[in-house]
Amino acid sequence: MSNLPSLASSKKTHSPKMSKQYFNSLTRSIAVLGLIAVSNPLGLSPVLAAPTVPNVEISNQATGTFTDGDEPGAQPESIVSNVVTITVAEVAGITITADNTPEPYSSALVNFDFEIKNIGNDPTKFFLPKDPASVVGGTAGTLQIVAYVDANGVKTPLSTPINIATAGDTGSFGDGTLGSNTTAGSIPAGAAIIVRVPVTVTAAVNANVRVTLGNTTAPQSGINDPYIASGNDVYTVDNADTVVGEAAGVPINGDGITGDGDVTKHRQEASATNTVLVQNPPLKISGTVFEDVNYGG
Repeated sequence: MSNLPSLASSKKTHSPKMSKQYFNSLTRSIAVLGLIAVSNPLGLSPVLAAPTVPNVEISNQATGTFTDGDEPGAQPESIVSNVVTITVAEVAGITITADNTPEPYSSALVNFDFEIKNIGNDPTKFFLPKDPASVVGGTAGTLQIVAYVDANGVKTPLSTPINIATAGDTGSFGDGTLGSNTTAGSIPAGAAIIVRVPVTVTAAVNANVRVTLGNTTAPQSGINDPYIASGNDVYTVDNADTVVGEAAGVPINGDGITGDGDVTKHRQEASATNTVLVQNPPLKISGTVFEDVNYGG
């Protein structure tokens, strides 16, 4: 319980009647349940794809009855807990998932698409590398941002794909479609971008082509790992408080208190791998087809 103040600020409004150890235990349970329901910064899951916005206050209070067993014939008494108010913290969140299943052929150029999604509760930029973390069975070309996905899951292809020729955050890449959905390249909570890794296949038929975007040292869960610099990383970039829609303060995950050591930039990272089997190329028919319209041979 010692870490609770680091998760959310709280305040109590006392009711007129305080009663017994049971009552105090109930109050503490309410506080813990409230924190779990609002914010789970170290283990963000896809369930929190549309979490409560930062700095919102949520209050919890419980009522009940009990009978004092030490008093024969005692009647049930009402009990009302303290009002426990918690303030929702800003949480950074990122997932990477494969967005397509390409069908590669030897020597063919195929596209591996990945969705990078903001599963935090505040707008964020993403830092994008110019190269994937690894490619097995092929050679990667220039990475591109090819689409924007809003918080309702509506995908809008960019009018012109953005080439990621130099590693940087999404604020440094300009496009009319992307810009109309974001503020200075910031991705709203629940929204995403699609990053494409073009690969020229070198693997033989029945061998695998495997592409990994993002570089995490932990097993590749694709979701919200504490940031560790390792090259070709994909991670969140917290906005300045002056950005429109940005909550004041910094994300709680990355504060150095909850186990994440990125105290200064409060980054979270992710990675994902897409593996597909090289297939035989489709048959090609060439030549001229003649039609004998009168069946005269």
